[in-house]
Amino acid sequence: MWSAEQTEPHSFVHPRSANVTVLSAGQGLTVTEITTGTLHLCFTSEEHQPFASLSLRVDSSFVTLTVPRVLGTEYLREALNAALPEGYLVLAHPSDDALVVTIARACEVEPTPHLFCTSYDTTMRARKVGTNRLLLKGIARGKGDIQVRINESEFRVRPERGEVPMAVAIRLRELIKDTHISLLSVPAEPGGEVVLTVLPRR
Repeated sequence: MWSAEQTEPHSFVHPRSANVTVLSAGQGLTVTEITTGTLHLCFTSEEHQPFASLSLRVDSSFVTLTVPRVLGTEYLREALNAALPEGYLVLAHPSDDALVVTIARACEVEPTPHLFCTSYDTTMRARKVGTNRLLLKGIARGKGDIQVRINESEFRVRPERGEVPMAVAIRLRELIKDTHISLLSVPAEPGGEVVLTVLPRR
């Protein structure tokens, strides 16, 4: 048995991404195709499944791997990277219980953007949680900017009173869409925290 879910194609496709097709995923792993070359991988809660397996077609090559679930998403990322053909690499964005990966053609990929952020809104918190990842949390009071610096470029958003993290993240994504691609995590509940991951566009 295998599980693979597909969503509608996302408009923000990484320009260096490979053409990736999910051929199969074992019962220990669910796979969602976010957009061309980008997958959301999540271990299932089935404790009787000690291993997770995955089979992909990457451009014209076939990639298969099986990993012990107990070793977590970081090991899954490393195993996927090692299984890819020469000339490809994994751009990964781990979270507590899942992994978002873009499989890219390595020779054309730019370095990961460096991100810094400051929130001047007293109830909307923004903090860096990785080289290119920003966590937004809380409900905006509407009396201060959120400032984001990506490499040498600066962007500012002034949240409106009552705005939730997803609304602010979408506004940030609109500001940076000409120069960078962004991936947004989906909050577990309305108004929940959101992680924004920034990737190079060129």
